[in-house]
Amino acid sequence: MTLDVLMSTSKLGIPIDGKLKRAVDALFRARSPDGVWRRTFTRSKTWDVEITSKALLTLDDYINELMRVRTLDLISKWLSSCIITRSCDQPWALGWAIRVLYENNLLNEKQLNEAINMLIGLQSNSGYWGIFEENLELTFDNLMNLLAIKDHEKSLMNEISRIANVKARIVSVINELYSDMVDYLKEDLVNLTKRNTVRETNVFRNAFIWAVERSLFRKQDPRPLIELFNNYTEEYKPKTLYDHAYTIARYVLDKVAEVSNRHVALGWLLRYFKLNLWRSAPLLVIEKAIAAFPNSNQKLCDTYMFALSIALNIPKEHIRKIPCPVDRNLIEILRKLGLITTPIMIAIKNYNKVRNEVQMLAKELFPNSPFKLYALSMIPRRWCRGPTPCVKPSRKGYNLCPFHDLCPYFKGDSIGVS
Repeated sequence: MTLDVLMSTSKLGIPIDGKLKRAVDALFRARSPDGVWRRTFTRSKTWDVEITSKALLTLDDYINELMRVRTLDLISKWLSSCIITRSCDQPWALGWAIRVLYENNLLNEKQLNEAINMLIGLQSNSGYWGIFEENLELTFDNLMNLLAIKDHEKSLMNEISRIANVKARIVSVINELYSDMVDYLKEDLVNLTKRNTVRETNVFRNAFIWAVERSLFRKQDPRPLIELFNNYTEEYKPKTLYDHAYTIARYVLDKVAEVSNRHVALGWLLRYFKLNLWRSAPLLVIEKAIAAFPNSNQKLCDTYMFALSIALNIPKEHIRKIPCPVDRNLIEILRKLGLITTPIMIAIKNYNKVRNEVQMLAKELFPNSPFKLYALSMIPRRWCRGPTPCVKPSRKGYNLCPFHDLCPYFKGDSIGVS
Protein backbone atom coordinates (compact mmCIF):
# COMPACT_ATOMS: atom_id res chain seq x y z
CA MET A 1 0.00 0.00 0.00
CA THR A 2 2.87 2.38 0.79
CA LEU A 3 4.35 1.76 -2.65
CA ASP A 4 0.98 2.35 -4.31
CA VAL A 5 0.68 5.73 -2.56
CA LEU A 6 4.18 6.74 -3.63
CA MET A 7 3.48 5.64 -7.24
CA SER A 8 0.30 7.73 -7.31
CA THR A 9 1.95 10.83 -5.90
CA SER A 10 4.88 10.60 -8.33
CA LYS A 11 2.46 10.40 -11.28
CA LEU A 12 0.71 13.53 -9.99
CA GLY A 13 4.05 15.35 -9.85
CA ILE A 14 4.03 15.73 -6.06
CA PRO A 15 7.63 15.96 -4.74
CA ILE A 16 8.72 13.24 -2.32
CA ASP A 17 9.66 15.10 0.87
CA GLY A 18 8.55 15.30 4.47
CA LYS A 19 6.31 12.38 5.40
CA LEU A 20 6.65 10.88 1.90
CA LYS A 21 10.41 10.78 2.40
CA ARG A 22 9.86 8.94 5.67
CA ALA A 23 7.80 6.37 3.73
CA VAL A 24 10.71 5.88 1.33
CA ASP A 25 13.08 5.34 4.24
CA ALA A 26 10.69 2.81 5.76
CA LEU A 27 10.56 0.86 2.50
CA PHE A 28 14.33 0.70 2.28
CA ARG A 29 14.54 -0.53 5.88
CA ALA A 30 12.28 -3.42 4.84
CA ARG A 31 14.56 -4.37 1.96
CA SER A 32 16.82 -7.41 2.28
CA PRO A 33 20.60 -6.96 2.05
CA ASP A 34 20.58 -8.68 -1.36
CA GLY A 35 18.46 -5.86 -2.81
CA VAL A 36 15.02 -7.48 -2.95
CA TRP A 37 11.88 -7.23 -0.86
CA ARG A 38 10.56 -10.40 0.72
CA ARG A 39 7.09 -11.45 1.81
CA THR A 40 5.80 -8.97 4.38
CA PHE A 41 3.00 -10.88 6.08
CA THR A 42 4.42 -14.39 6.00
CA ARG A 43 7.52 -16.12 7.29
CA SER A 44 8.41 -17.29 3.80
CA LYS A 45 11.92 -16.47 2.63
CA THR A 46 10.71 -16.23 -0.97
CA TRP A 47 11.39 -12.80 -2.42
CA ASP A 48 8.36 -10.80 -3.56
CA VAL A 49 8.69 -10.10 -7.30
CA GLU A 50 5.69 -7.74 -7.35
CA ILE A 51 6.94 -5.48 -4.52
CA THR A 52 10.50 -5.54 -5.85
CA SER A 53 9.37 -4.57 -9.37
CA LYS A 54 7.12 -1.80 -8.06
CA ALA A 55 9.95 -0.46 -5.92
CA LEU A 56 12.31 -0.28 -8.90
CA LEU A 57 9.67 1.61 -10.89
CA THR A 58 8.88 4.03 -8.06
CA LEU A 59 12.17 4.48 -6.15
CA ASP A 60 14.61 4.34 -9.05
CA ASP A 61 16.21 7.69 -8.08
CA TYR A 62 16.98 6.43 -4.56
CA ILE A 63 18.47 3.01 -5.46
CA ASN A 64 22.20 2.43 -5.81
CA GLU A 65 23.14 1.69 -9.43
CA LEU A 66 24.97 -1.54 -8.64
CA MET A 67 22.09 -2.80 -6.53
CA ARG A 68 19.59 -1.77 -9.21
CA VAL A 69 21.43 -3.76 -11.89
CA ARG A 70 21.64 -6.78 -9.61
CA THR A 71 17.93 -6.65 -8.78
CA LEU A 72 16.94 -6.25 -12.44
CA ASP A 73 19.05 -9.31 -13.24
CA LEU A 74 17.14 -11.34 -10.63
CA ILE A 75 13.79 -10.23 -12.08
CA SER A 76 15.01 -11.02 -15.59
CA LYS A 77 16.03 -14.55 -14.57
CA TRP A 78 12.69 -15.08 -12.83
CA LEU A 79 10.75 -14.02 -15.93
CA SER A 80 12.91 -16.17 -18.23
CA SER A 81 12.25 -19.16 -15.99
CA CYS A 82 8.49 -18.51 -16.18
CA ILE A 83 8.58 -18.33 -19.97
CA ILE A 84 10.68 -21.49 -20.36
CA THR A 85 8.64 -23.61 -17.93
CA ARG A 86 5.29 -22.06 -18.95
CA SER A 87 4.42 -21.73 -15.27
CA CYS A 88 4.56 -18.90 -12.78
CA ASP A 89 4.89 -19.17 -9.00
CA GLN A 90 3.78 -15.52 -8.53
CA PRO A 91 1.34 -14.85 -11.41
CA TRP A 92 0.14 -11.59 -9.82
CA ALA A 93 3.66 -10.18 -10.26
CA LEU A 94 4.03 -11.02 -13.95
CA GLY A 95 2.70 -7.69 -15.27
CA TRP A 96 4.96 -5.62 -13.02
CA ALA A 97 8.03 -7.69 -13.89
CA ILE A 98 7.38 -7.26 -17.62
CA ARG A 99 6.93 -3.53 -17.24
CA VAL A 100 10.07 -2.86 -15.19
CA LEU A 101 12.23 -4.93 -17.57
CA TYR A 102 10.63 -3.24 -20.60
CA GLU A 103 11.27 0.26 -19.25
CA ASN A 104 14.91 -0.67 -18.63
CA ASN A 105 15.32 -2.10 -22.17
CA LEU A 106 16.11 -5.59 -20.90
CA LEU A 107 13.65 -7.52 -23.09
CA ASN A 108 14.14 -8.28 -26.77
CA GLU A 109 11.10 -8.46 -29.04
CA LYS A 110 10.75 -12.25 -28.79
CA GLN A 111 10.93 -12.25 -24.99
CA LEU A 112 8.47 -9.37 -24.78
CA ASN A 113 5.96 -11.12 -27.04
CA GLU A 114 6.24 -14.39 -25.11
CA ALA A 115 5.86 -12.61 -21.77
CA ILE A 116 2.83 -10.61 -22.93
CA ASN A 117 1.19 -13.72 -24.39
CA MET A 118 1.74 -15.50 -21.09
CA LEU A 119 0.16 -12.63 -19.17
CA ILE A 120 -2.83 -12.50 -21.53
CA GLY A 121 -3.14 -16.28 -21.20
CA LEU A 122 -3.71 -15.89 -17.46
CA GLN A 123 -6.80 -13.78 -18.16
CA SER A 124 -10.09 -15.58 -17.57
CA ASN A 125 -12.80 -15.87 -20.21
CA SER A 126 -14.81 -13.27 -18.30
CA GLY A 127 -12.05 -10.73 -18.92
CA TYR A 128 -10.74 -10.55 -15.36
CA TRP A 129 -7.41 -11.60 -13.92
CA GLY A 130 -7.46 -13.50 -10.66
CA ILE A 131 -5.93 -16.57 -9.04
CA PHE A 132 -8.97 -18.14 -7.35
CA GLU A 133 -11.62 -15.53 -8.16
CA GLU A 134 -12.13 -12.35 -10.17
CA ASN A 135 -9.72 -9.73 -8.83
CA LEU A 136 -10.52 -6.13 -9.81
CA GLU A 137 -7.26 -4.71 -8.45
CA LEU A 138 -5.12 -7.24 -10.33
CA THR A 139 -7.16 -6.65 -13.49
CA PHE A 140 -6.56 -2.89 -13.33
CA ASP A 141 -2.85 -3.42 -12.61
CA ASN A 142 -2.33 -5.78 -15.53
CA LEU A 143 -4.33 -3.61 -17.92
CA MET A 144 -2.34 -0.53 -16.85
CA ASN A 145 0.96 -2.35 -17.28
CA LEU A 146 0.02 -3.66 -20.72
CA LEU A 147 -1.06 -0.22 -21.89
CA ALA A 148 2.21 1.23 -20.54
CA ILE A 149 4.07 -0.93 -23.06
CA LYS A 150 3.30 1.47 -25.89
CA ASP A 151 4.96 -0.56 -28.64
CA HIS A 152 2.45 -3.33 -28.08
CA GLU A 153 -0.66 -1.29 -27.36
CA LYS A 154 -1.90 -1.64 -30.95
CA SER A 155 -1.15 -5.37 -31.16
CA LEU A 156 -2.85 -5.91 -27.80
CA MET A 157 -6.03 -4.17 -28.93
CA ASN A 158 -5.91 -6.12 -32.21
CA GLU A 159 -5.69 -9.39 -30.28
CA ILE A 160 -8.62 -8.42 -28.06
CA SER A 161 -10.62 -7.50 -31.15
CA ARG A 162 -9.67 -10.78 -32.85
CA ILE A 163 -10.82 -12.88 -29.88
CA ALA A 164 -14.13 -10.98 -29.79
CA ASN A 165 -14.60 -11.64 -33.51
CA VAL A 166 -13.75 -15.34 -33.04
CA LYS A 167 -16.39 -15.68 -30.31
CA ALA A 168 -18.97 -13.91 -32.47
CA ARG A 169 -18.12 -16.21 -35.40
CA ILE A 170 -18.51 -19.30 -33.23
CA VAL A 171 -21.98 -18.19 -32.16
CA SER A 172 -22.98 -17.52 -35.78
CA VAL A 173 -21.81 -20.85 -37.26
CA ILE A 174 -22.41 -23.22 -34.34
CA ASN A 175 -25.95 -24.22 -35.31
CA GLU A 176 -24.86 -25.47 -38.74
CA LEU A 177 -21.89 -27.33 -37.25
CA TYR A 178 -24.05 -28.79 -34.49
CA SER A 179 -26.64 -30.00 -37.01
CA ASP A 180 -23.91 -31.79 -38.98
CA MET A 181 -22.54 -33.30 -35.78
CA VAL A 182 -25.97 -34.58 -34.68
CA ASP A 183 -26.46 -36.35 -38.02
CA TYR A 184 -22.99 -37.87 -37.79
CA LEU A 185 -23.37 -39.02 -34.19
CA LYS A 186 -26.86 -40.44 -34.66
CA GLU A 187 -25.56 -42.62 -37.46
CA ASP A 188 -22.58 -43.62 -35.33
CA LEU A 189 -24.83 -44.53 -32.39
CA VAL A 190 -27.02 -46.72 -34.60
CA ASN A 191 -23.96 -48.51 -36.04
CA LEU A 192 -22.87 -49.44 -32.52
CA THR A 193 -25.56 -52.12 -32.48
CA LYS A 194 -23.88 -53.92 -35.38
CA ARG A 195 -20.35 -53.40 -34.09
CA ASN A 196 -21.09 -54.83 -30.65
CA THR A 197 -23.52 -57.59 -31.78
CA VAL A 198 -26.12 -56.88 -29.09
CA ARG A 199 -29.49 -58.59 -29.36
CA GLU A 200 -31.61 -55.43 -29.41
CA THR A 201 -31.20 -51.72 -29.93
CA ASN A 202 -31.10 -49.66 -26.72
CA VAL A 203 -30.35 -45.94 -26.84
CA PHE A 204 -28.87 -45.90 -23.35
CA ARG A 205 -26.58 -48.86 -24.05
CA ASN A 206 -25.44 -47.38 -27.36
CA ALA A 207 -24.83 -43.98 -25.80
CA PHE A 208 -22.77 -45.55 -23.01
CA ILE A 209 -20.65 -47.67 -25.35
CA TRP A 210 -20.05 -44.65 -27.58
CA ALA A 211 -18.94 -42.63 -24.55
CA VAL A 212 -16.68 -45.41 -23.23
CA GLU A 213 -14.91 -45.77 -26.57
CA ARG A 214 -14.03 -42.06 -26.51
CA SER A 215 -13.22 -41.64 -22.83
CA LEU A 216 -10.99 -44.41 -21.52
CA PHE A 217 -7.23 -44.49 -21.91
CA ARG A 218 -5.86 -46.90 -24.48
CA LYS A 219 -4.51 -49.29 -21.87
CA GLN A 220 -7.87 -49.52 -20.06
CA ASP A 221 -10.10 -52.48 -20.89
CA PRO A 222 -13.64 -51.17 -21.65
CA ARG A 223 -15.32 -54.58 -21.42
CA PRO A 224 -15.95 -54.67 -17.63
CA LEU A 225 -17.65 -51.26 -17.75
CA ILE A 226 -19.75 -52.19 -20.77
CA GLU A 227 -20.73 -55.52 -19.20
CA LEU A 228 -21.92 -53.81 -16.03
CA PHE A 229 -24.01 -51.38 -18.04
CA ASN A 230 -25.40 -54.15 -20.27
CA ASN A 231 -26.56 -56.01 -17.16
CA TYR A 232 -28.29 -52.82 -16.02
CA THR A 233 -30.19 -52.27 -19.30
CA GLU A 234 -31.24 -55.92 -19.49
CA GLU A 235 -32.53 -55.94 -15.91
CA TYR A 236 -34.29 -52.55 -15.78
CA LYS A 237 -34.97 -51.64 -19.44
CA PRO A 238 -35.27 -47.84 -18.90
CA LYS A 239 -37.50 -45.89 -21.26
CA THR A 240 -37.33 -42.21 -20.26
CA LEU A 241 -34.73 -39.87 -18.76
CA TYR A 242 -36.40 -39.91 -15.33
CA ASP A 243 -36.79 -43.69 -15.45
CA HIS A 244 -33.11 -43.96 -16.35
CA ALA A 245 -32.05 -41.73 -13.44
CA TYR A 246 -34.08 -43.73 -10.90
CA THR A 247 -33.15 -47.20 -12.13
CA ILE A 248 -29.42 -46.61 -12.65
CA ALA A 249 -29.16 -45.11 -9.15
CA ARG A 250 -30.81 -48.22 -7.71
CA TYR A 251 -28.63 -50.53 -9.80
CA VAL A 252 -25.39 -48.79 -8.78
CA LEU A 253 -26.30 -48.71 -5.09
CA ASP A 254 -27.49 -52.36 -5.08
CA LYS A 255 -25.01 -54.04 -7.45
CA VAL A 256 -22.12 -51.81 -8.56
CA ALA A 257 -21.29 -50.59 -5.03
CA GLU A 258 -20.05 -54.10 -4.21
CA VAL A 259 -17.24 -53.90 -6.79
CA SER A 260 -16.57 -50.16 -6.89
CA ASN A 261 -14.01 -48.19 -4.93
CA ARG A 262 -15.54 -44.81 -5.86
CA HIS A 263 -16.74 -44.17 -2.33
CA VAL A 264 -17.16 -40.39 -2.68
CA ALA A 265 -19.37 -40.73 -5.77
CA LEU A 266 -21.34 -43.51 -4.08
CA GLY A 267 -21.90 -41.32 -1.03
CA TRP A 268 -23.23 -38.43 -3.10
CA LEU A 269 -25.41 -40.79 -5.15
CA LEU A 270 -26.96 -42.28 -2.00
CA ARG A 271 -27.73 -38.79 -0.70
CA TYR A 272 -29.29 -37.70 -4.01
CA PHE A 273 -31.36 -40.89 -4.20
CA LYS A 274 -32.75 -40.46 -0.68
CA LEU A 275 -33.69 -36.86 -1.56
CA ASN A 276 -35.52 -38.10 -4.70
CA LEU A 277 -33.42 -35.80 -6.89
CA TRP A 278 -33.98 -38.18 -9.82
CA ARG A 279 -37.30 -36.35 -10.22
CA SER A 280 -36.01 -32.75 -10.21
CA ALA A 281 -32.37 -33.21 -11.29
CA PRO A 282 -32.12 -36.50 -13.23
CA LEU A 283 -28.91 -35.56 -15.02
CA LEU A 284 -27.12 -34.91 -11.73
CA VAL A 285 -28.15 -38.36 -10.46
CA ILE A 286 -27.08 -40.03 -13.72
CA GLU A 287 -23.70 -38.27 -13.63
CA LYS A 288 -22.97 -39.46 -10.07
CA ALA A 289 -24.13 -42.98 -10.93
CA ILE A 290 -21.75 -43.18 -13.91
CA ALA A 291 -18.96 -41.67 -11.77
CA ALA A 292 -19.47 -44.51 -9.26
CA PHE A 293 -18.68 -47.18 -11.85
CA PRO A 294 -15.21 -48.75 -11.38
CA ASN A 295 -12.57 -47.22 -13.70
CA SER A 296 -14.95 -44.39 -14.61
CA ASN A 297 -13.71 -40.81 -15.01
CA GLN A 298 -15.03 -37.30 -15.51
CA LYS A 299 -14.57 -37.46 -19.27
CA LEU A 300 -16.82 -40.54 -19.44
CA CYS A 301 -19.51 -38.75 -17.43
CA ASP A 302 -19.39 -35.67 -19.68
CA THR A 303 -19.36 -37.68 -22.90
CA TYR A 304 -22.22 -39.94 -21.80
CA MET A 305 -24.36 -36.94 -20.84
CA PHE A 306 -23.66 -35.41 -24.24
CA ALA A 307 -24.56 -38.68 -25.98
CA LEU A 308 -27.88 -38.69 -24.12
CA SER A 309 -28.61 -35.20 -25.46
CA ILE A 310 -28.23 -36.63 -28.98
CA ALA A 311 -30.17 -39.84 -28.39
CA LEU A 312 -33.04 -38.45 -26.29
CA ASN A 313 -35.31 -35.43 -26.24
CA ILE A 314 -34.01 -33.81 -23.05
CA PRO A 315 -36.55 -31.41 -21.44
CA LYS A 316 -35.60 -27.75 -21.76
CA GLU A 317 -35.32 -27.25 -18.01
CA HIS A 318 -32.47 -29.81 -17.90
CA ILE A 319 -30.68 -29.18 -21.19
CA ARG A 320 -28.46 -26.42 -19.79
CA LYS A 321 -27.06 -28.88 -17.24
CA ILE A 322 -25.36 -30.98 -19.93
CA PRO A 323 -21.63 -30.11 -19.99
CA CYS A 324 -19.43 -29.78 -23.04
CA PRO A 325 -17.22 -32.87 -23.41
CA VAL A 326 -13.58 -32.16 -24.20
CA ASP A 327 -11.48 -34.20 -26.62
CA ARG A 328 -8.29 -33.68 -28.59
CA ASN A 329 -10.11 -32.21 -31.60
CA LEU A 330 -11.88 -29.56 -29.52
CA ILE A 331 -8.67 -28.67 -27.65
CA GLU A 332 -6.83 -28.35 -30.96
CA ILE A 333 -9.25 -25.85 -32.53
CA LEU A 334 -9.71 -23.81 -29.33
CA ARG A 335 -5.94 -23.47 -28.94
CA LYS A 336 -5.54 -22.48 -32.60
CA LEU A 337 -8.14 -19.77 -32.14
CA GLY A 338 -6.44 -18.57 -28.94
CA LEU A 339 -9.42 -19.25 -26.66
CA ILE A 340 -7.72 -21.61 -24.20
CA THR A 341 -4.15 -21.84 -22.94
CA THR A 342 -3.82 -25.44 -21.68
CA PRO A 343 -1.32 -27.32 -23.90
CA ILE A 344 -2.65 -30.46 -25.59
CA MET A 345 -0.24 -32.83 -23.87
CA ILE A 346 -1.13 -31.46 -20.43
CA ALA A 347 -4.85 -31.57 -21.26
CA ILE A 348 -4.63 -35.23 -22.25
CA LYS A 349 -3.06 -36.13 -18.90
CA ASN A 350 -5.15 -33.73 -16.76
CA TYR A 351 -8.71 -33.67 -18.08
CA ASN A 352 -10.14 -31.69 -15.18
CA LYS A 353 -7.73 -28.80 -15.76
CA VAL A 354 -8.74 -28.20 -19.37
CA ARG A 355 -12.37 -29.05 -18.57
CA ASN A 356 -12.73 -26.06 -16.25
CA GLU A 357 -11.33 -23.74 -18.91
CA VAL A 358 -13.59 -25.11 -21.66
CA GLN A 359 -16.74 -25.13 -19.48
CA MET A 360 -16.29 -21.43 -18.66
CA LEU A 361 -16.02 -20.62 -22.35
CA ALA A 362 -19.00 -22.83 -23.23
CA LYS A 363 -21.22 -21.21 -20.59
CA GLU A 364 -20.14 -17.75 -21.73
CA LEU A 365 -21.03 -18.38 -25.39
CA PHE A 366 -24.03 -20.70 -24.91
CA PRO A 367 -25.50 -20.25 -21.43
CA ASN A 368 -28.62 -22.28 -22.27
CA SER A 369 -26.83 -25.12 -24.09
CA PRO A 370 -23.09 -25.16 -23.30
CA PHE A 371 -22.64 -28.61 -24.88
CA LYS A 372 -23.06 -27.03 -28.34
CA LEU A 373 -19.46 -25.83 -28.17
CA TYR A 374 -18.45 -29.46 -28.76
CA ALA A 375 -19.58 -29.03 -32.37
CA LEU A 376 -16.32 -27.13 -32.96
CA SER A 377 -14.54 -30.49 -32.80
CA MET A 378 -15.87 -31.05 -36.33
CA ILE A 379 -13.53 -28.31 -37.60
CA PRO A 380 -10.22 -30.23 -37.16
CA ARG A 381 -11.81 -33.39 -38.60
CA ARG A 382 -13.05 -31.55 -41.66
CA TRP A 383 -10.54 -28.76 -42.27
CA CYS A 384 -7.31 -28.83 -40.25
CA ARG A 385 -5.96 -32.14 -41.49
CA GLY A 386 -5.18 -33.47 -44.93
CA PRO A 387 -3.09 -32.33 -47.92
CA THR A 388 -4.84 -28.94 -48.09
CA PRO A 389 -5.33 -27.63 -44.53
CA CYS A 390 -7.99 -24.93 -44.08
CA VAL A 391 -9.24 -25.55 -47.65
CA LYS A 392 -11.58 -28.24 -48.95
CA PRO A 393 -11.71 -28.77 -52.74
CA SER A 394 -15.16 -29.31 -54.24
CA ARG A 395 -16.70 -29.50 -57.68
CA LYS A 396 -17.67 -25.83 -57.51
CA GLY A 397 -14.23 -24.68 -56.41
CA TYR A 398 -12.74 -24.34 -52.94
CA ASN A 399 -14.52 -24.20 -49.60
CA LEU A 400 -12.69 -22.32 -46.84
CA CYS A 401 -12.80 -23.15 -43.15
CA PRO A 402 -15.33 -20.79 -41.48
CA PHE A 403 -12.51 -19.49 -39.26
CA HIS A 404 -9.83 -19.10 -41.94
CA ASP A 405 -9.70 -15.29 -41.70
CA LEU A 406 -9.45 -15.36 -37.89
CA CYS A 407 -7.03 -18.26 -37.43
CA PRO A 408 -3.27 -17.58 -37.31
CA TYR A 409 -2.68 -21.06 -38.76
CA PHE A 410 -4.53 -20.39 -42.05
CA LYS A 411 -2.76 -22.09 -44.98
CA GLY A 412 -4.47 -21.06 -48.19
CA ASP A 413 -1.37 -20.25 -50.21
CA SER A 414 -0.60 -23.93 -50.83
CA ILE A 415 -3.31 -24.10 -53.49
CA GLY A 416 -3.41 -20.50 -54.56
CA VAL A 417 -6.24 -19.30 -52.33
CA SER A 418 -5.86 -15.72 -51.16
